[in-house]
Amino acid sequence: MMLQYFYQMDLKNDPLIERIIAELATNKAMNIINYNVQNKVSYTDEIIICSGNSLTHCKALAKNIDFFLKKHHLNPINHSKFTQDSSWILMDYGDFIIHIFFGETRFRYRLEEIFSSSSK
Repeated sequence: MMLQYFYQMDLKNDPLIERIIAELATNKAMNIINYNVQNKVSYTDEIIICSGNSLTHCKALAKNIDFFLKKHHLNPINHSKFTQDSSWILMDYGDFIIHIFFGETRFRYRLEEIFSSSSK
């Protein structure tokens, strides 16, 4: 019998989300919003949404966050592949998900409206 162990973070007591937001801000991500959805959805606890000012900027934000989190021994559940026209990059770390948008894509999908009833 094979046992699987999953590391579950207590995001209420861990400043990691704040450090991720600070890292995004340092790298000039725009309109950063964080939603605590722990009591709203079953697939994650926190959702971070931000925008970049170009496709290149969005890819750089994703690569910087990936590097930052790997330093903290965190790897995404699914590795995102960035194409030339990646206007929406989703980074799923299990307990939190990061959405990086470019241009009108953020307004087209309106994730803020979906999670607006959740506490920020």
